[in-house]
Amino acid sequence: MTPLIFIPGIAGSILRSKGPLAHNIWPSEPFEYLDLNLDPNPRSIKQDVIASDVIRFSKLKGVEDIYGSFLNFLARLYPFLIFEKKTEGSVS
Repeated sequence: MTPLIFIPGIAGSILRSKGPLAHNIWPSEPFEYLDLNLDPNPRSIKQDVIASDVIRFSKLKGVEDIYGSFLNFLARLYPFLIFEKKTEGSVS
């Protein structure tokens, strides 16, 4: 069987800070998007950020299902498909 790799994209990933005070930066309430930075200069980065998971569902009205139904559909087609790697700050 041909492998299928799903990459959610920049807005479809849960972004977490690393370290002892690890927490969600995206999505989060209150929004902490100002802590995110696309500047490649390492001195401008405020904190280490990791993409820990795919955003499956949201609490925002009208956009509750982000990738949840799609991933559930794929899991029914390919039951062995979803791979979760447990890392610091992962959400599982």
